[in-house]
Amino acid sequence: MFIVGTPYGGWNLAIFEASQHKEAAWKLIQFLTREDVNGDVVELVPANMKAAKSFLAANRKGADLIIPHLENASPRPLSPRYLEVADIEVTLAQDVFSGMDPQKAAGKACTAIDALN
Repeated sequence: MFIVGTPYGGWNLAIFEASQHKEAAWKLIQFLTREDVNGDVVELVPANMKAAKSFLAANRKGADLIIPHLENASPRPLSPRYLEVADIEVTLAQDVFSGMDPQKAAGKACTAIDALN
């Protein structure tokens, strides 16, 4: 099994085709993402949405704003500039969490992404 962190802290869990322990890896993934477990094994937002809702309500200010974002989010498209875009997205989040007006932070991020072309 392969676990890697993403820019916002989530996990990408994968079972490789060549794995000799696919069934055990799948059982571990199922366990880690269970509603009653997922919130206890992450520091950021759980992948299980039921776990995410209770985790955010207990651990984050503005959970009522975060949850709708998660429910409407879509994956970022693949790009040869993926890492640069990821850095810009992290900066966007840091700007907002540091108190910058969200529209100004988003505009700054869009400008930075447009400059990558």
